[in-house]
Amino acid sequence: MITETELREAMEHSAARADQLIEQRESAASQPQLIDLQVPSDRAWAVRRRSWLPLAAAAAVAVVAGGGLMLAVRPTHDSSATPPAPAASAAPQRKVAAPRTDVAITNLATIPGNSSYSLETGMETISPPMGGIQVMALPATRFDPTRQLTDPQPVSVAGARGYAGHALIYLIDPDDPQQASKAGAPRNTVAWPAGDGTWLVMQNFMAGGPDFTDVPVATLVHDAEQLGVQATPAPLRSGYRVRWLPAGLTLTGVDGSVGDPGVGLMLTGGRKWISIEANPTAAVGLPMRDRASATQQIAGYSVTVTGTGYDHATLQRVLDSLDFSRLHGPQTGWWTLDQAVN
Repeated sequence: MITETELREAMEHSAARADQLIEQRESAASQPQLIDLQVPSDRAWAVRRRSWLPLAAAAAVAVVAGGGLMLAVRPTHDSSATPPAPAASAAPQRKVAAPRTDVAITNLATIPGNSSYSLETGMETISPPMGGIQVMALPATRFDPTRQLTDPQPVSVAGARGYAGHALIYLIDPDDPQQASKAGAPRNTVAWPAGDGTWLVMQNFMAGGPDFTDVPVATLVHDAEQLGVQATPAPLRSGYRVRWLPAGLTLTGVDGSVGDPGVGLMLTGGRKWISIEANPTAAVGLPMRDRASATQQIAGYSVTVTGTGYDHATLQRVLDSLDFSRLHGPQTGWWTLDQAVN
């Protein structure tokens, strides 16, 4: 039978043995290492904990059971052997959608034949093939014949109740000090509503001057009835598409002719604007010296990107992004105006 004295000596021996193991570990740790071990940052905490493990391994628990002595040693657990937690997989990258270019223009009417069109915010101007006159299409909310015509008189145009009177060219506001002085004298103007409420306004668009001769109202009414105006979207499409534009722009102007893929696009954003002109090579205009621009020749067309508020590199990027793959294809394959800028 083990006496109390022998039990005490056994426990003191185990504690002394543990102290020796600790001293040996610390002495070895103080010696210079010949191998430069690179430790990942996510495992540094596990490495720092290793110096504490021998103490846990040497700790002995004395158990007296049934008059016998048992030394139970806890099993060693090396955290370095634990496989590191798998790194979190990178979250899938979400594709950032390109900024959308708003379209602020509306096609209000169509005149059959080789007409040229100019679309602006709130108004569409059509130059019919007969020449000498122009037709402006305006939403019902943008035109009041009793206010915008001087001395309006009722007149019938193709069975519709219209008005004849006088107005400045392009319906320039006579109270506009900057434009009214350049508009010349008021001229004969005929206005009549289309089936959907759109107002059609016809004038002689020739510049005023000493030799200016206005078109009589009767002639305007007769020509209006021959136009065959249709209150449907104008058949304007673009033969090219812009694949990149700076953010914050809105399509506010389009110039072109039915059946011609080379339309001109005007995009504005505050005081900044970008103009894209696609003209037949024989009708290339002179570059504007006070504005940055970039030009490219493409299969019978000269395409120029001009702008204000943007440097040459930005305008060149717009030009380089143009898609001409359908320019010489059938008209049915050309892009709508919304597709042309998005």
